[in-house]
Formats: sequence, C-alpha cells, structure tokens
Amino acid sequence: MANHTRAFDLASLPKSRKEAVEGGLSHYFKGVPCPNGHLRPRFVSNAKCMDCNRAVTKKSKLRPRARELQAEAYKRYIQTPKGRAASRRSQNSRRAVKGNALPLWQDRAEVAEFVGMCPPDYHVDHIIPLNGSTVCGLHVTANLQYLPAQENLSKSNKLDPLTLLHAVCPLPGHRTYLHT
Repeated sequence: MANHTRAFDLASLPKSRKEAVEGGLSHYFKGVPCPNGHLRPRFVSNAKCMDCNRAVTKKSKLRPRARELQAEAYKRYIQTPKGRAASRRSQNSRRAVKGNALPLWQDRAEVAEFVGMCPPDYHVDHIIPLNGSTVCGLHVTANLQYLPAQENLSKSNKLDPLTLLHAVCPLPGHRTYLHT
C-alpha cells in the first residue's frame, strides 16, 4: 500500500506540541510511538499521529452507509409487534407534549390553519423546541415557522442562542426586559 502522506524532515519538526504551536506549525514529532505503535508525526490540532488520524477519517466516510443500514433496520423493527407498540408510545408521548404546550389562550384552529398551509417539502418547526434540554417552548403560532425538511431534521430540538434572545417572549408587552 502506497504512503500518501506528506513527506517530512523529521529532524526539522519540533519535539513537542507546545513548540509547534509557538512556531505556528501544524505537525510535531515526539520520537516515540503513539499508543497504537505508529512512529509518525502528530497533528497539533488533535495530537493524533498521521496514521491514527487517517483511520478516523476513513471511519467517518463510512458513516452515511451505517446510517442507511440503521434506517433499514428501524423500518424492519417497526414492522414487528414490539416495534409498532414502541412507535405508538413515542407518538402518544409527542402528542402529550404538544397538548401540554398549547396554552388556553391560543386558538387551536389558528395553529391547525398554520400547519395546514405548510408548503410541500417543508416542515412546521418550533422555533423554541417543545422539549429542549434548556428551554421548553409553546405550541403557539408565534413559535412556529416553516423550514425546509432537511434543515428541520438536522436541527432536531436544538436552539440557536441568538434565536432565543429575539424570541424569549412572543408577547410584545413583555419584551421590555430585553432592552434594558
């Protein structure tokens, strides 16, 4: 197998990561094998030797296929009685969270109309997630937006801190504390 890494004059490389950082270099060579036994220069960014770093990069290229296999396995699982029951529990739990996040002052028909007007290939997204790790939003029209499906799926239940700053309270009369 051919070696496709850059050729280094090992004697000219710094002996420690600290020296490499101070010199503005991207590699250093300790002169001792890494934990996996490779005697190669190491990256300043992650302290891995070139061979270990390449192995990690190769693994990351395999991830899309692993995701496909996982999706196929999930589809097969959902077809089983146990999988259908788990899916129902998950759907019921999501429905309960949504129901608890709908305040009495919000008109259900208004939310349903907003959801019904969603363009094709878009999802209705909660700006502040209903079940976030740090905040819990409401199921109200002021907290809903249309996002392209792929973007919404990648967002999951995360919240951009800048979004939180501008959408802390959707009621205009209660925003005065943001501008003090």
